[in-house]
Amino acid sequence: MIDPGRERFRGGHAVDELRIATFARLLARDAL
Repeated sequence: MIDPGRERFRGGHAVDELRIATFARLLARDAL
């Protein structure tokens, strides 16, 4: 049985990774 809490956490983690990737890209652009 799939734990809905874990599924939600995995989905939120994916969104967090996207936000971190965007933030890192902004930092890299500022460093140039």
